[in-house]
Amino acid sequence: MDYCYILFVRSGIEERVHQLLSERLDANTFMPFVPKKAMVFKRSSVLKKIHKKCFPGYVFIQSSLPPTEFIRRVFPVVYQVKEAYRFLHYGDNRQDIALRENERRALMRLFGEEFTIDCLVGVMEGDRIQIVNGAFFGAEGTVKKIIPRKREVIVEIPFMGDLRQVTLGLDIIGKV
Repeated sequence: MDYCYILFVRSGIEERVHQLLSERLDANTFMPFVPKKAMVFKRSSVLKKIHKKCFPGYVFIQSSLPPTEFIRRVFPVVYQVKEAYRFLHYGDNRQDIALRENERRALMRLFGEEFTIDCLVGVMEGDRIQIVNGAFFGAEGTVKKIIPRKREVIVEIPFMGDLRQVTLGLDIIGKV
C-alpha cells in the first residue's frame, strides 16, 4: 500500500466509521484503520492493559491508488456516512489528500503492522529520557509531565522535523 489518507470524522465514532469503510470498500485495495496506543493502568492493585485512540476524530486509509483514482472510488462511499466530514488536505488544493511519503513512512514505522503504539520502556536521566524499547526506540526527548496514576508520560521528542509532545504509556521507568 503506497498511499495513506486521513478522514476527519465525528469524535467518538471512529470505530463505527472504520467498520463501515471495511465492509463497503474492497479489502485488496483499501485498508482503513484507527491508530491506537497501548496504555497500562492500575486498578485494585491489578495492572491492566488497554488500547486508546491516538488521534480521536480521525480514520486512516491505506491504499495502493493514487489520489485522483482514490477520490473517484472512495468519495461515493464516504459521502453516505454522515459522521465522516472530509479528507485532510495540504493547502488550498482539496485534491492533494495523500500523506507525503516521509510522513507516511514515519507513521507506519511508529504504528507497525498492528497500527498500535506499544507501551514504552525507558530510562530517565533528570528531565531527559532515552527510549530503549517500543515504537520510539532510540529516540531521546524531554519529559514534560509524568502522570503516575495513569502510568503515562508526556514527552517532547523530535518528530517529522519539529518538536512534538507525545503522550505514551509506561511499563517501566528506571533511573540511571
